[in-house]
Amino acid sequence: MTMLGGGQRPLEELRFGHLARILLTLLDCERKGGCSSFEEIIERSGVSRSEFFIRVKGKMVRAGLVIEGTSGRRTKTLRLTERGRRLARCLDECRDIIGF
Repeated sequence: MTMLGGGQRPLEELRFGHLARILLTLLDCERKGGCSSFEEIIERSGVSRSEFFIRVKGKMVRAGLVIEGTSGRRTKTLRLTERGRRLARCLDECRDIIGF
Protein backbone atom coordinates (compact mmCIF):
# COMPACT_ATOMS: atom_id res chain seq x y z
CA MET A 1 0.00 0.00 0.00
CA THR A 2 1.42 3.37 -0.98
CA MET A 3 0.82 6.46 1.07
CA LEU A 4 -0.16 9.78 -0.40
CA GLY A 5 2.97 11.85 -0.51
CA GLY A 6 5.51 9.07 -0.92
CA GLY A 7 6.09 8.53 2.78
CA GLN A 8 6.50 12.15 3.82
CA ARG A 9 2.79 12.50 4.67
CA PRO A 10 2.24 16.05 3.39
CA LEU A 11 -1.52 15.64 3.64
CA GLU A 12 -1.67 14.70 7.31
CA GLU A 13 -1.82 18.32 8.42
CA LEU A 14 -4.18 19.38 5.63
CA ARG A 15 -7.83 19.93 6.45
CA PHE A 16 -10.11 17.48 4.66
CA GLY A 17 -12.48 20.28 3.65
CA HIS A 18 -9.73 22.25 1.94
CA LEU A 19 -8.43 19.18 0.14
CA ALA A 20 -11.90 18.11 -1.00
CA ARG A 21 -12.98 21.60 -2.11
CA ILE A 22 -9.86 22.18 -4.18
CA LEU A 23 -9.87 18.73 -5.78
CA LEU A 24 -13.57 19.02 -6.64
CA THR A 25 -13.05 22.55 -7.98
CA LEU A 26 -10.23 21.33 -10.21
CA LEU A 27 -12.30 18.38 -11.40
CA ASP A 28 -15.25 20.65 -12.22
CA CYS A 29 -12.95 23.07 -14.03
CA GLU A 30 -11.31 20.24 -15.96
CA ARG A 31 -14.71 19.01 -17.10
CA LYS A 32 -15.55 22.52 -18.32
CA GLY A 33 -12.21 22.89 -20.07
CA GLY A 34 -10.34 25.35 -17.87
CA CYS A 35 -10.39 27.71 -14.87
CA SER A 36 -7.37 26.34 -13.09
CA SER A 37 -5.63 29.64 -12.26
CA PHE A 38 -4.76 30.11 -8.61
CA GLU A 39 -7.22 33.00 -8.37
CA GLU A 40 -10.09 31.02 -9.87
CA ILE A 41 -9.39 28.03 -7.64
CA ILE A 42 -9.38 30.23 -4.55
CA GLU A 43 -12.60 31.95 -5.57
CA ARG A 44 -14.51 28.81 -6.58
CA SER A 45 -13.31 26.55 -3.76
CA GLY A 46 -13.97 29.01 -0.94
CA VAL A 47 -10.54 28.30 0.59
CA SER A 48 -8.98 31.52 1.84
CA ARG A 49 -6.06 32.94 -0.09
CA SER A 50 -3.71 32.59 2.88
CA GLU A 51 -4.74 28.97 3.55
CA PHE A 52 -4.29 28.13 -0.13
CA PHE A 53 -0.78 29.56 -0.37
CA ILE A 54 0.51 28.78 3.14
CA ARG A 55 -1.00 25.40 3.98
CA VAL A 56 -2.63 23.74 0.99
CA LYS A 57 -0.99 24.13 -2.42
CA GLY A 58 2.51 22.93 -1.55
CA LYS A 59 1.27 19.88 0.33
CA MET A 60 -0.99 18.87 -2.55
CA VAL A 61 1.93 19.22 -4.97
CA ARG A 62 4.23 17.16 -2.72
CA ALA A 63 1.53 14.50 -2.41
CA GLY A 64 1.41 14.19 -6.19
CA LEU A 65 -2.23 15.27 -6.47
CA VAL A 66 -1.64 18.42 -8.51
CA ILE A 67 1.08 20.03 -10.60
CA GLU A 68 1.83 23.71 -10.98
CA GLY A 69 2.18 25.41 -14.31
CA THR A 70 1.69 28.69 -16.09
CA SER A 71 -0.81 29.89 -18.62
CA GLY A 72 -0.08 32.92 -20.72
CA ARG A 73 2.59 35.25 -19.47
CA ARG A 74 2.21 35.10 -15.72
CA THR A 75 -0.92 33.24 -14.74
CA LYS A 76 -0.07 30.45 -12.30
CA THR A 77 -2.18 27.32 -12.67
CA LEU A 78 -2.82 23.98 -10.99
CA ARG A 79 -3.78 20.80 -12.78
CA LEU A 80 -4.82 17.44 -11.44
CA THR A 81 -2.39 14.58 -11.80
CA GLU A 82 -3.82 11.15 -12.52
CA ARG A 83 -3.60 10.41 -8.78
CA GLY A 84 -5.41 13.64 -7.94
CA ARG A 85 -8.05 12.97 -10.59
CA ARG A 86 -8.74 9.52 -9.15
CA LEU A 87 -9.18 10.96 -5.66
CA ALA A 88 -11.34 13.82 -6.99
CA ARG A 89 -13.59 11.34 -8.79
CA CYS A 90 -14.04 9.37 -5.57
CA LEU A 91 -14.96 12.56 -3.72
CA ASP A 92 -17.31 13.51 -6.55
CA GLU A 93 -19.21 10.24 -6.12
CA CYS A 94 -19.97 11.12 -2.51
CA ARG A 95 -20.31 14.88 -2.95
CA ASP A 96 -23.85 14.81 -1.55
CA ILE A 97 -22.58 13.10 1.62
CA ILE A 98 -19.68 15.50 2.25
CA GLY A 99 -21.80 18.50 1.30
CA PHE A 100 -19.63 20.16 -1.35
